Amino acid sequence: MEHAKTTNIFHAILLAFYSKKFYREVAAVWRVKSFLYLLLLLALSWAAVGLTQGNSFVNSMHVELLSVSQQIPVIRFQNGVASTEEQGAVYIKWPASNKVVAVVDTHNQLSGFEKTKARVILQKNHMLIRSFTGAVTVKNYSKNLTTVFGPKQFRAILTQAKNWVFPIIFIFSLLLGFVVSVIYRLIQALIYALIGKIFGFFSKHSVKYETAYRLTLVAVTPAIILGTLLSIFRIHYPYQLLFYFVLSMGYLFFAITAAKQ
Repeated sequence: MEHAKTTNIFHAILLAFYSKKFYREVAAVWRVKSFLYLLLLLALSWAAVGLTQGNSFVNSMHVELLSVSQQIPVIRFQNGVASTEEQGAVYIKWPASNKVVAVVDTHNQLSGFEKTKARVILQKNHMLIRSFTGAVTVKNYSKNLTTVFGPKQFRAILTQAKNWVFPIIFIFSLLLGFVVSVIYRLIQALIYALIGKIFGFFSKHSVKYETAYRLTLVAVTPAIILGTLLSIFRIHYPYQLLFYFVLSMGYLFFAITAAKQ
């Protein structure tokens, strides 16, 4: 039997770029395997993107936060009372946007968030925290709090956090990107399969809708791989999505015609 032994799913990624025989196999015997193939392809894609961009994000955040640490004054807590050697409030800004993110105001010069867009105000006996909805929470310091916090302590925390923040960001971005892209690709394939039916009609290589759907799940391989590589290297150009569409249509037409040869 011609297709008794189907193509290895990893080898299929390469064959999807050029092999008419492979697309005939997909049309003839691939059923659930075409869906599993797409899952594997998207998992590999998001693993690569998550690994590279997650690492890049963590490194850039680390640099930004190191810059933030240089703005933090030495804060001394004695029995739940905070003090600094600064004469006035210290406004801590995020380097990239130059926006105030926190204020150290141990002299209680500020009565609240009326004069600042910061999210946190550290004052003599308590800390004010403003949520993204605008709600303000007051956190009183413990009467037993006696410690020192400044740039050195902040950088120590930052160094420790970097070791576990990256895995969390990687896993989160991988899972989120994977789930969203699977849903998107499956819905996209419903539409592309209709176009595949039209290709089959005009090229006199008519196929069933189910077959066109399976072929679509594989024919998007070049567009997915190209998009992955460009994302990794952060390359963008005008009409990029249009190019992916045209590329996918070209391979879908190739797949439809190959399936009936």
